[in-house]
Amino acid sequence: MKEGKDYLLRQHPAPQWEDHWVVILQNDPYKKVTVDFSNITLSAMEEGRSDRDLTFTYRVLHTPKEAPYLDTDEFEEYVSDVIRHVLETHDEKNANIYVSTETGEVVSVDP
Repeated sequence: MKEGKDYLLRQHPAPQWEDHWVVILQNDPYKKVTVDFSNITLSAMEEGRSDRDLTFTYRVLHTPKEAPYLDTDEFEEYVSDVIRHVLETHDEKNANIYVSTETGEVVSVDP
C-alpha cells in the first residue's frame, strides 16, 4: 500500500474540522470513497508481540454511485489496512502525535 497511489490524505472539507484529515481511496472497487477516521487508539506494546491492537471509528463522507455497498467486513478490513498504513508511514517520519487516553497528555511511543 502506498500513499498517493492507493489513497490520498487531504484536509477535512468541513471548516470546523480544518485541523483534521480525510482519506480518499484510490483503488477499485472503492475508488473516490472518502473516509473520516476518529477515536484512533493503539494499545500498549505487549511482550512477545510485534504490533499493537488498533481500534478506530470511521465515517464515510462521500460514496460515488458506482461504489459497492460499504457496510461489509471486507470494507472494514480494507479501511483498517489503510489507517494502519497511514499510522505506520507517518510514525516512520515522526509525524504522529500520541496522546494518553488516561491523562490527555502527549506521550512518546517506543517501537
